[in-house]
Amino acid sequence: PMGPESHYETTGPEIWADTDGKVTHFVAGVGTGGTITGAGRYLKEVSDGRVKIVGVDPEGSVYSGGTGRPYLVEGVGEDFWPSAY
Repeated sequence: PMGPESHYETTGPEIWADTDGKVTHFVAGVGTGGTITGAGRYLKEVSDGRVKIVGVDPEGSVYSGGTGRPYLVEGVGEDFWPSAY
């Protein structure tokens, strides 16, 4: 899907430019996987692998072996495996 590609083309370069290439870690909610895979891939490539990518998600989401449940933060704690994952 286009979510990861849009973050590769926009979010990743914006983070790199705004930090003057000094970013060392990128931490993002896993959600549907678009932001972390797109921006993360860009940051890994432009930094020659130096930027560490960290995905976070609430305990109980499908990513941590749960079945998902309502969460207070929209976009994290998925109850399904999105196609971008």
